[in-house]
Amino acid sequence: PACSQDSGTTEWKADPLRWDMDPPCSEAEWTYLADLPQAPGFMATQRHGYMNKICRGCYNARLEVMAKVHSRIRARGGIEQMRPTMRMRKEYEAAHELDM
Repeated sequence: PACSQDSGTTEWKADPLRWDMDPPCSEAEWTYLADLPQAPGFMATQRHGYMNKICRGCYNARLEVMAKVHSRIRARGGIEQMRPTMRMRKEYEAAHELDM
């Protein structure tokens, strides 16, 4: 498992970001949410990805991410409707600073 839990002592559940969301959480949604100040702390160190079975602790953490994806992104029209984060703006400006 991703969190190195002992497989014999924990309860395993299906990944809510893959199996409980329709459509599953996209990498763009994950990246956008990770850039926000209200993002759960573990998002800064983990990349977007799915697991079939995860431990109870990871499941609870990913439930929080699922709730934030619903409330911060999908309830407001989806990732296409969101304004760029500060990191996205800086990356864009750095990539296009010599375009003029």
